[in-house]
Amino acid sequence: MKERIYGTEVELGVSPVDFLNATDYAFRLIFKHAPLGQAMEDFIAAKRNLSVFLKNEARFYCDTGIHPEYATPETRRPRDCVRWEKAGERILEDAAQAINKEADAWVWRRVGGVTFIKNNCNPFGGGSWGWHQNLLAEREQNFIFLTEMLTPFLVSSYIWDGNGKAHISGGGTFKFFLSQRALVMDNFLGPHTTTVRSMISTRDEPHADAYKWRRIHVVAKDSHMSELVIYLDLALLGLIIEMCEEGFLERGANRLGVPPGESKSSLEREYFEMLHGLNQDLTLKRVFPLGGERFRALDIQWKYFEAMKRYEKSSGVDHHTKDALDRFEALLMKFEQAAQEDEPEYMLAEECDWAAKFVCIKHDAESHAYSLTGPASKEV
Repeated sequence: MKERIYGTEVELGVSPVDFLNATDYAFRLIFKHAPLGQAMEDFIAAKRNLSVFLKNEARFYCDTGIHPEYATPETRRPRDCVRWEKAGERILEDAAQAINKEADAWVWRRVGGVTFIKNNCNPFGGGSWGWHQNLLAEREQNFIFLTEMLTPFLVSSYIWDGNGKAHISGGGTFKFFLSQRALVMDNFLGPHTTTVRSMISTRDEPHADAYKWRRIHVVAKDSHMSELVIYLDLALLGLIIEMCEEGFLERGANRLGVPPGESKSSLEREYFEMLHGLNQDLTLKRVFPLGGERFRALDIQWKYFEAMKRYEKSSGVDHHTKDALDRFEALLMKFEQAAQEDEPEYMLAEECDWAAKFVCIKHDAESHAYSLTGPASKEV
């Protein structure tokens, strides 16, 4: 697997919501207790800036929508990116604990403390925050072709990289979705991230030599606690980009075995129907029409795995590619086994966030003797 630049951005929620009503005050406390260098502390004091670089070279800032965001430093390998993202969780946990010790703090004494939430939906206002993947790709690679090759993978991978959403309708009906972020996706390509949301952003900010590189900015996915899921999301995306750069993938179904997600076509509508259909399919068995054929989401993931294995054999084995593909194969095999079960989430809870979340909700319902179809489910 070729080296390239990887990075992630994690948009964070904050509880209580009132804490960010005093935005300037809140962020000053956050920055006060984040591990900054002295030069950055002096810069904040002088410029009243709401964007800083931490001692681990990650960036922490106030993003659009007045929420904190943690961006990893640039890394050359997916595994390193996972390390830096998880380090950000520890930094924010430490900062929250320090903030909550402030003797003169007014909000958290009343509500029990400030917490940073690695989540993707605001249950009160309908807002959505996300987990953004950033990878550099060679500039000479056709961008539209690249997005066509990525689309089937991004849509079908929600079965293992969703972080789950518990939804209670106005009538009190409980429903669980595989992904929060999938619910707010509007199209495949576009520049917007807060109104009409696209799976892949067309904003081209490589922060590198723009004649050689462009940024692939995927804004479609949920944030994760699972280190395996973070790793595979980055590693497999990088491998697909590499397969395109090396000319291994071609337009049409001849190399992937699945129809590509051609923009502005009936196939694009089919992929969106698949996206919203699989998000509600906790059985993992539902099949979807695509280009005149029928596939499960898991079938498409297997097609990508098979193409990746063929590429691995043709290009030579390296331990980074082998590790990612071994883990990917093991995950897909476990999904095949789980799909035979009545409640597949129990078999997948160690690997996948959505499954772990659903199992926790079920255990809570059992331990407190309430039904997920009853009024008490609103307390979830």
